[in-house]
Amino acid sequence: MTRFARTLMAAGLGVSLLSMPALAQQVDPAIPEVADETPGSVDVEAFVAETLSAGTLSLRASELAVERAQNARVAEFAGLELREQVSVAQVLSATGEVNQEMGEAHAERFAALEAMAAGPEFDMAYVEAQIELHRELLGIQQTLSARTDPTVEVIVAKLSEQAITSHIAMLDWLREGLAEGAQQTAQ
Repeated sequence: MTRFARTLMAAGLGVSLLSMPALAQQVDPAIPEVADETPGSVDVEAFVAETLSAGTLSLRASELAVERAQNARVAEFAGLELREQVSVAQVLSATGEVNQEMGEAHAERFAALEAMAAGPEFDMAYVEAQIELHRELLGIQQTLSARTDPTVEVIVAKLSEQAITSHIAMLDWLREGLAEGAQQTAQ
């Protein structure tokens, strides 16, 4: 396993998300859940729907990248991201009936990526799409991570916020490497 893969895995949520059901079972039932009608509260259903829509785009784009990426590090990131998004979807889906389809804007972004052929342009487009998507996901997680009620959704938001921040840094690094490679090829 490469150093890069170990770094990505350490920053990921894999182990943390697998322990989520156990954490959820340890919640003290005497602690009341914050009602959605509380001023300043966040709609948990909207949080789950937005997370799953963006996560589904990330998952589907990563499936494409696993097949099409020519840069080994981009393909490696895509594989790790794919497994992480499957885990997040499983945890959030276990909390109730949810729609795991992409919203219209996410579907359009996926269609644009899907229309691209394999090659350096695809690699860069995937990385840039993931940066944009991770920034969106970070904003979604931050809407819930400040809450103190011990629900699965809040725990997922808190864990995801840190992992997403790490992923953005890694994706920025990947983008810089791809840009340098493109400049060297052009010379």
